[in-house]
Amino acid sequence: MDITLLSMLVIALTLLFVLSLYLLGRFMAPPFDKKNIEKIQPYSCGEELPIEQIQIKIHQYYLAAVFTVLEVAALFLALTIYSPLAYLALIYLGLVFVTYLAYRSV
Repeated sequence: MDITLLSMLVIALTLLFVLSLYLLGRFMAPPFDKKNIEKIQPYSCGEELPIEQIQIKIHQYYLAAVFTVLEVAALFLALTIYSPLAYLALIYLGLVFVTYLAYRSV
């Protein structure tokens, strides 16, 4: 079996396993009661926490996401360089680049 197909099979089986664990946990968990406000309130050692406005800076998360996507593209390209599936890696890189340009223009 080709290493590319084997790696795709492993990724698909891993995603299927994770999805089955998620659905099993959701099936086993008790239902969430939205009427009970106390369940969703923050709690810290019996004291009520003051609600503060937190400014979240997502620039580092954005860079981490872009890095991860480009690493996946590079890995896919490295695994398929001598395969007929190499054009898929180039298409993926092109889509990543177009998405990046679209995001930068917003």
